[in-house]
Parts: sequence; C-alpha cells; structure tokens
Amino acid sequence: MRNRMVASNRAKSTIDGYTYGVKQLALFCNLPLESIESENVYAFLVYLKEERGLSRDTMRISACGIKYLYNHIIKRDEMVNDIPYPKKEKYLPEILTSDELKNLRKYVRERRPKHYLFNGRNWG
Repeated sequence: MRNRMVASNRAKSTIDGYTYGVKQLALFCNLPLESIESENVYAFLVYLKEERGLSRDTMRISACGIKYLYNHIIKRDEMVNDIPYPKKEKYLPEILTSDELKNLRKYVRERRPKHYLFNGRNWG
C-alpha cells in the first residue's frame, strides 16, 4: 500500500495517516485485511470515536486509508461503498460580550496604537 501511494506521489502525511489507520484496523480486528467486513470497520470507527475520543478529522483519515486499501489494493468495491465518511462536526462560534469588545478596543488603542482603527465614532 505504501509503495503504491509513494508511486502516486501522495504527500508523506497522507501516506503516514492512511497506513496508520489500516494498521490500527488490523490490530483492532485481529484478522487478515482480506477477511475484514463492513461491520468490523463500523466497530473500529465507533472505537476511535467513543473509546479513544478521537476527532472527526482523525477518523476521516483512518476511513480514507481503509477505503484506499479496499479500492486500490484488495479491490473490494462493496467495502469501499459501505465504509462511512465521518460527518463534519459543527461548532458554534464564540461571541464576545459588549464588555469584552470594549476591553479589546481599549487594549488596542492604549497598547497597540498602530493597529487601532478610528472610524469617526466615539468608541469610549
């Protein structure tokens, strides 16, 4: 798998992430890669999320590595189509309070005057 990715000019970080994910799957299932089924992959991804508490991006890299393995190396299309792609996590942005904004403007005006932008309003 690694040789094929190097020959395809994949980035080193991609190669490392994909191969690590496949190795972890093999260790988790304790089966030959050719014998692993979709349910094993689901259990592995649940393990990454719930037991190890890994982020969506780490799960995504593992899932992509597994898809690469079954698409290009083992050639099992049914596995490729069945492996889920972890949904992107949504975060609400942190919104500053009016007091925090006033303190930020005061700090910039007093300590970083070259970064202070005055637009003609009285900002206090």
